[in-house]
Amino acid sequence: MDTVIEVSHVSKYYGEFPAVRNVSFKVPSRSCFGLLGPNGAGKTTTIKMILGLIKPNSGKILVMGYPAGSIGAKKHIGYLPEKFTFNEKWTVLDMLTYVGILYGMGRREAEERGLELLEWIGLSGWEYEKFGSLSAGMKQRVGIAQALVTDPDILILDEPTTNLDVTGRVEILRKIRELVDKQGKTVLLSTHILAEVEKVADHVAIINRGVTIVSGSLKELSKIKTIYRIEVDKPEILVNRLKNKDFVEEIETTGKVITVKVSDQEKFEREVLNIILNENIRLYYFSHKGETLEEIFTRFIVVEEK
Repeated sequence: MDTVIEVSHVSKYYGEFPAVRNVSFKVPSRSCFGLLGPNGAGKTTTIKMILGLIKPNSGKILVMGYPAGSIGAKKHIGYLPEKFTFNEKWTVLDMLTYVGILYGMGRREAEERGLELLEWIGLSGWEYEKFGSLSAGMKQRVGIAQALVTDPDILILDEPTTNLDVTGRVEILRKIRELVDKQGKTVLLSTHILAEVEKVADHVAIINRGVTIVSGSLKELSKIKTIYRIEVDKPEILVNRLKNKDFVEEIETTGKVITVKVSDQEKFEREVLNIILNENIRLYYFSHKGETLEEIFTRFIVVEEK
């Protein structure tokens, strides 16, 4: 299945307040998908509708081809809420075992799965500690482990690196990529830390004020505007020939180095090559990069709010 979650023209109102309005996006199979937006954008409401915890007023949501909230959909999903908590008097292993039993696993099978996950998440040796005695970061790791007890195809993580230190954040992000690359899972990741999403996500959807602003692969979105750094022996000639082109948005010169932001990569590269050849310009350095996720996010949010 190429698409494991499909959100189609979904709206959710609380009274007359539109929490989500006509949101649409598709989550590809075996990918890490970042759901982004400012506080109050509608991310949590959207996640709750995917989980079937609340129902949309209009539109439809399919999970692995099943309607959101159905038994068929739920059996494919593991979920880490933004604020994960549990009975603090229970041991960590008892907690994971309980989750497994709730989903129909036998006690022994659930215990073995719990031990396996605790080792994987970096909590081996803490199996019999009470949940309430753990640090906030360790509780977050347990939360990720409980979402994986049933070995789901889809993992929905809401702010998964909350309460983790820098080392812990790096490790958890590595684990998320491992789930996708080595275990073939699909991860839907909601977080306000854009730099983290950029490290692990393949695709993103940006929503604001309950509306989908943009959705697509990071590679595609970063090509919308591309920044080039070029070093030549005659920068003034190249700048003069480029500065009035409709696909050139910004151009600056520092010595012999030219920095150009463009909206059409193909047209720009073709034009630069022609100018360099026709004007007998010597090229020393040429590189380009797409926008960072923060730049993409800021641009789309600012444009939408205007």
